[in-house]
Amino acid sequence: MYKYSKSYEALFNKRAKLYTSMDLKNKEVSEIDYRQLILKEYTFLKRPVFIFKNEIFIGNSKKVIEKLEQNLLINAGIYIVDPKIKKIIKSEDKLKPFSDNKITKILAEEGIYLARRTVTKYRESLNLFSSSERKTK
Repeated sequence: MYKYSKSYEALFNKRAKLYTSMDLKNKEVSEIDYRQLILKEYTFLKRPVFIFKNEIFIGNSKKVIEKLEQNLLINAGIYIVDPKIKKIIKSEDKLKPFSDNKITKILAEEGIYLARRTVTKYRESLNLFSSSERKTK
């Protein structure tokens, strides 16, 4: 975790009861001290800690959670939407392929709500042709 945060202080929970009882607020604490305290007593480790795609998210403040959610949503397409769009297009009737609008409706039925233009961007990023270009005669 230190590798990603570059600071033991960032990983340190200053709200822990032990922090108050040891009166650490009024003491000068170095990076080495933070490291030793975290290793000695896990309650000093700020939680939750998320590591996603070489980025660390420490704590549960509104700002941290929003940044994590944004990061997850940006990457959700790679893991969730892309495979679904591929599957939908693979299963379509080649004589009457689904439009991006129809794909949007199919995804909505599965609980994935996207704008049609977003579906178009995902489809294009997968190097899949539009419905008119996929149509076989």
